[in-house]
Amino acid sequence: MTEQQKMKFSDEISTKRMVFYSLGGISTGLLFAMWGQIQYFAE
Repeated sequence: MTEQQKMKFSDEISTKRMVFYSLGGISTGLLFAMWGQIQYFAE
């Protein structure tokens, strides 16, 4: 893959898609943390 093709590929990713992708990661992390707290207090 040439530099020009790499630049074109990165330009296709919009800011909206980047924001939603990062929000998905944050929400997954929060749910995992809450599940850990529930398991801790359930014992």
